[in-house]
Amino acid sequence: MSEPSKIHIKLWGLSVSAEGVVAVVAAVVIVFALFGYLLVK
Repeated sequence: MSEPSKIHIKLWGLSVSAEGVVAVVAAVVIVFALFGYLLVK
């Protein structure tokens, strides 16, 4: 596993950088979009 250069995420320690929050939000949005697409289909 390669260490991230700027993004340092500690989920268990709850110390997440702004980039980490944006990445998590984007991932959640994508997952919900996929589920919604599959449900509608």
